[in-house]
Amino acid sequence: MSSGVRGGSIAAAVALVLAVGACSDPEEPAGGTSVDPGEVVGLDRPVQVDDLDPEPALTAQVPSGVVRIAWRAADEVEGARQQAGDLDAPDGTQLVVVAWELDVTAVDSPGVSALAALGTDADIEVVLSSGEATVALATDDIPLAGSGLVALPDPDELTAEVTFDGVAQTVGPGDDERDVPDQVAPLYDGVPAATASLDCAPTRLRAICRADAAWLPWTDEGGWAPAGRLWPVVRAEGSARGASGSATATVTLDGTAAVTSLQQGAVDGGFNGLHVFPAVEPSRARLDLEVTLGGDRLTGVGVLVPERATPSPTAG
Repeated sequence: MSSGVRGGSIAAAVALVLAVGACSDPEEPAGGTSVDPGEVVGLDRPVQVDDLDPEPALTAQVPSGVVRIAWRAADEVEGARQQAGDLDAPDGTQLVVVAWELDVTAVDSPGVSALAALGTDADIEVVLSSGEATVALATDDIPLAGSGLVALPDPDELTAEVTFDGVAQTVGPGDDERDVPDQVAPLYDGVPAATASLDCAPTRLRAICRADAAWLPWTDEGGWAPAGRLWPVVRAEGSARGASGSATATVTLDGTAAVTSLQQGAVDGGFNGLHVFPAVEPSRARLDLEVTLGGDRLTGVGVLVPERATPSPTAG
């Protein structure tokens, strides 16, 4: 069951999967090369989304960023006019320039803990629709952005279906033309987050310990959380005056062990790690840690209270 979420900035790397260009037919009209509706022809001079419209017509938030799609009539785009003039679009269609990108800098999740849990290697697909024409775009290990000439019957009604790791959302040009599954909705509603100072003992070590956390709908380790639940992702870090060498912290949340723990790099005289816990309904949680620093054992405890971050301004 899906819940409509209005507006939204949208979050993945896209690359052409349609044939680029079209082969001429001996019986073609002399005017140029014929293109089919929805066929993508690579631009001689590629453009970026912001070149067409800094506020793209279609956006979709995904865990690793925002998918941005913009278009403009080909005769309005410098560098594309001449190339478009060599193409014959079917009757009832218009040649437009379409650009797309995954903006990985636009992850709407607070804190280092959230960002560190979001990867870009999950499968993502983008399919554009305009009338009876469809334009298939997809992400892979190849370009994270692209552009092309496309013949569309009704560009003003362009819609997109964005599928990230098997879960699809659809978005149209209007603020209310968005259909978002329950699993994806937290990306638009605002991610719950928390920070806490941890009481570390023994005090003679003069240790400073802290944690920050975000409750996320998707992580590299677990994929999409079940509807109504989120993955707690905790970054625990600390240091002790006079201690040397790096240490690994063992962290539990309400007595539950992490699904996975990743160290964020060596810290002389301290620790810094990322910990992903089983998906839960976000609520107040006790965090306990144990650290070995040289010949000393350090323990800490604190409470994380999730507070929902401000939703994206275009979430509506």
